Amino acid sequence: MLDVICSALGAILILFLITMQAEMKAKSSSEDCQQRQQELEEKIQKVQEENLKILEENLKIQKEKEEIQEELEKANIPMGAAIGMCEVGIENVIIGFKDHGKVDGDSAKIMLGKEVLDEELSLQSAYRDYVVKLKPGANYIIVEALNEGSISPNTANVRVNPCHDGKARVFLWEMYEGERRNISIVFNGGNP
Repeated sequence: MLDVICSALGAILILFLITMQAEMKAKSSSEDCQQRQQELEEKIQKVQEENLKILEENLKIQKEKEEIQEELEKANIPMGAAIGMCEVGIENVIIGFKDHGKVDGDSAKIMLGKEVLDEELSLQSAYRDYVVKLKPGANYIIVEALNEGSISPNTANVRVNPCHDGKARVFLWEMYEGERRNISIVFNGGNP
C-alpha cells in the first residue's frame, strides 16, 4: 500500500512539475507577445506622427501655392511657365506663331493678357503674325495647348519682333494638352 501511495505521490509531483513548466512557458510567451505588441504600437505611433508631419507640410505647401496663385491672379500675371521675355521701346510689336518641325495638327489658344487674339490657332509651317499694341509695363502673351497634334507634345516657334535691341527673337514651346506658357513683353514707354 505504501508503494502505491509513494508512486501516486511521485506521479502527482511529476504532473505538478510539468504543469508548472508549461505555465511558466505560457507566461513567458505571453510576456514576449505583450512586449512585441508594445514595440509594434510604438512603431505605429512613430509612423503616424511622421505621416501627420508630412501631411501638415503638404497642407502648408498647398496653402502657400494657393496664396501665390491668388497674388498672381490679382496682379493679372498668367499662370504657366515663362518661355521668354522681351523689353521693347515701341508700342506695337509683331508676334508670330508656327509649328516647330513637322506640321502635325498642333493648335493653341493665344491671348494678350485676358484679351483673346485667336481662340484656336492651327499651327502651320509659316508664321501666323499678330500685331499687338502694348501698354506701358509688363504685357503677357499667353499660349495654351489645345491638343498635341499627331506627334506629342504640342510644339511651336514664337517670334517677337522687335525684342531686345530692336531685333526679332524666336522662342520655343513644348506643351501637353491643357498646359499654358507665357512670354512677357515689357514696354518701357519709348525709353531705351
